[in-house]
Amino acid sequence: MSRSELRFVLVLSSFVALLALGPASLTRAQEPLRRALSPPEVDLHRMILLNDVEEPRRPVVSPNGPDTGQRAPSGPDRAPRHPEKIARSFAIPRDLELDAPRTNARSRRGNRSRGNAPVDLEVARILQQAVTAYQAKLSVIANNLANVETTAFKRCRVDLEDLPSRQERLPGAQDALGNYTSVGIAVGTGIRVAGVRTDFTQGALQETDVVLDLAICGRGFFQVVEPSDGSIRYTRAGNLARNANGDLVMGSAAIGRFIEPAISIPPDATAIVISADGRVAVLQPGSQTMTAVGQIELAMFANPQGLIKVGENLYGETDASGAPTTGTPGQEGLGSLQQGCLEASNVDPEEELLRFDQTAAALQRIRRLLRTR
Repeated sequence: MSRSELRFVLVLSSFVALLALGPASLTRAQEPLRRALSPPEVDLHRMILLNDVEEPRRPVVSPNGPDTGQRAPSGPDRAPRHPEKIARSFAIPRDLELDAPRTNARSRRGNRSRGNAPVDLEVARILQQAVTAYQAKLSVIANNLANVETTAFKRCRVDLEDLPSRQERLPGAQDALGNYTSVGIAVGTGIRVAGVRTDFTQGALQETDVVLDLAICGRGFFQVVEPSDGSIRYTRAGNLARNANGDLVMGSAAIGRFIEPAISIPPDATAIVISADGRVAVLQPGSQTMTAVGQIELAMFANPQGLIKVGENLYGETDASGAPTTGTPGQEGLGSLQQGCLEASNVDPEEELLRFDQTAAALQRIRRLLRTR
């Protein structure tokens, strides 16, 4: 079918539909039909999808009586018919419909909804900063919950801070009469993570009755040697063990790190006693007295918050932590040792779950704002 034949079929179907609607509608549609027949570049879609076609005469039911013979409201008093409904009433095949701009139904509903105005770039940037900050906070809380059973784990806390405000008017500025204003105008510019702090409060002691399990009651860290570079790492986890040579090492299936200072347990030792002040003594066959084989020392820092977490329950020294001070347990502010016990994680699961729910709800609200606007 040629283009001219297609145009004739569409116009003819429109004319038949208008005849069915009444003479008045035919009169009103004469001008658009005349324009449609003459120019070759006629916009057939707009001509067919007329939105002001009058409704046919139909009875109006009144509560006071039967049909009054009035016509249905038309013109500005009548709600406009949707173009797609008119197109369906003309029964135009889909393969004959001409292309026309379409509006997504969801976007139309969104544009009509109250309070759904688009936000500017600055507001969107601030909200995105909040998403980043709350995601970091959520990750830290999730890590706390994951390590609720980790030996001597210390919970972490995220500190948030606002960015410098944009000062549009400083407090104390003079007004037109020379008086000083009491407040200013400072517009916030966003949020960021100020830092992640480690809570070094004492965890509960768990009795294990294992002779090489040690817990620190108070301040201090065990010292272990990193085999890769010989550096010293620090830990609160006292799950010690003996290697094949009898040396005291940190109990790990990954790397055997020696206790510093080094302590060796004789292979024939029948008993091992570690006192509160860190003295290690053993009982050997044929002897009625304990024999001292080493001394455990602890280290403490002026700023333990400055220690870096390196994993495997270990901390590393930094410039922020300062140099360690080592000494005998129970002296000079250092904690004492408890044999046959381990320090538990200081994470409170119920408290962390509450924080997780609150942070996740705040993050969801902010994401919803970004998504809907």
